[in-house]
Amino acid sequence: RPGTTDVVDTTYVFREGAFDGELVTLRPTGYVEAEGGGARWGMKFAWWQGPFRLEYLVAFLDPGYTRTVIARSARDYVWIMARTPTLPPDQWEELVRVVRDLGYDTAKLRVVPQRWGVPPDLSPGERTPAGPRLSGP
Repeated sequence: RPGTTDVVDTTYVFREGAFDGELVTLRPTGYVEAEGGGARWGMKFAWWQGPFRLEYLVAFLDPGYTRTVIARSARDYVWIMARTPTLPPDQWEELVRVVRDLGYDTAKLRVVPQRWGVPPDLSPGERTPAGPRLSGP
């Protein structure tokens, strides 16, 4: 948000259940925690109005800000994310190793099908503002 260094408005857009499913937009607010050097966030969704923020740990971020692993200390959820719809096998395996080293059962990882640039994909205009910017302000 303008004038803040610890609050980040984010946008997450996806199609529910299928490539032609209903378009869903979530706009959680990210709160960068004072400890953790910017890697420890709390995420608050509109439907979650309790006093707590959902933990969101940036466990890995590549130097080019193109791939990341988001984890939770409870080891109940983990996300491997990239700025591209697919990753070369060596990069995918690197991220799976990161997840394994964090203590997760990698047999439970699921690859979410991607289809970019094919209708009913979002047009470039619909993609802005972009979801959480890994490269900062």
